[in-house]
Amino acid sequence: MPKYLFVLLSLLLIPAFGLVRAEAPLRVEVDLADGSHLLGTPGITSVLLQTPYARLNLPLAQLGCLQLGADRETVACSLQNGDKLSGVLTLAPFKLQTLFGPVTIGLEQLHALRVANTNLWADEALVGYWRLDGDAKDAKGVRHGVWRGRACYDGRRASGAAAALFDGNTSSVQVQNSVPLGCQQSFTLSAWVSVQGINPPARYGGLLSMSAREMHRFGASLSVDGDREGRIKFSAGRSGVGEDQVFAREPPRVNEWHHYAGVYDTRAVTLYVDGVLQGSTPYTYGDLPPPAGPLVMGPESSVEWQQLQAAIAEVAVWSRALSAAEVAAVYRADK
Repeated sequence: MPKYLFVLLSLLLIPAFGLVRAEAPLRVEVDLADGSHLLGTPGITSVLLQTPYARLNLPLAQLGCLQLGADRETVACSLQNGDKLSGVLTLAPFKLQTLFGPVTIGLEQLHALRVANTNLWADEALVGYWRLDGDAKDAKGVRHGVWRGRACYDGRRASGAAAALFDGNTSSVQVQNSVPLGCQQSFTLSAWVSVQGINPPARYGGLLSMSAREMHRFGASLSVDGDREGRIKFSAGRSGVGEDQVFAREPPRVNEWHHYAGVYDTRAVTLYVDGVLQGSTPYTYGDLPPPAGPLVMGPESSVEWQQLQAAIAEVAVWSRALSAAEVAAVYRADK
């Protein structure tokens, strides 16, 4: 296919799948020399890097990460396209607009700077995106979901948009793994959830799970744990061996919408609620098995110990670990 035709088809098909989003403000994560960590919007748009070959004005939007050496001048840079550079950094003090107000950061304070990928909906690592606002289709057109039980879109978000409503008994949406998810080394599970209630005597309720084999033998899941005050947890583990899990700081209020993101990077499991880090714990159970079973949205079965009523929308899976800034960008984009 001629290159110009491929580009033209891309421009036509991406809007058709609804993956084009308004460009989010650039966000960066900054590690300071004293060990502090900041997240915010920078007051600069580029940095100057003197390489052995040329003096480059690098736009932040193209930068992935830069890390200063021990001499506080030389840096190693990785770009969003995968290229790597090294050289001497020239950087005047700049302002970072954080949640707590503006902070001025100088070169002598900087240890590392990472730029969030704000175009996450066009990221090659986006495995699938299911809005659940009237059907269970994948917006990428590849991995469509299928309802088990009665399909229901009576959930309502604050915007008035429909959402899938699961009755806590027999209903769920399943995405069969006919097209491999490719989420063994690292991944991110993300969804908007409104917990409606748990049917007694249930003590657990699945929200989003990625199965290693048959049902209940997941590789990773977002779920409600009744033994922990109904708090949302993200867990990953191996069937018959064990799992590591991390919990939200507070249980969700009934009928309130919140964004949950679980991140696995082979070393740790991490949970975010509404773009805010809840906690992270080391992963200790070896390589996850390939997710050969289905991706399940909603309760995994009708057994009495996990009958959860919940509305779920905007489910997304990436085959890589999103950074804290990227998770916050996803939250803001769908808010």
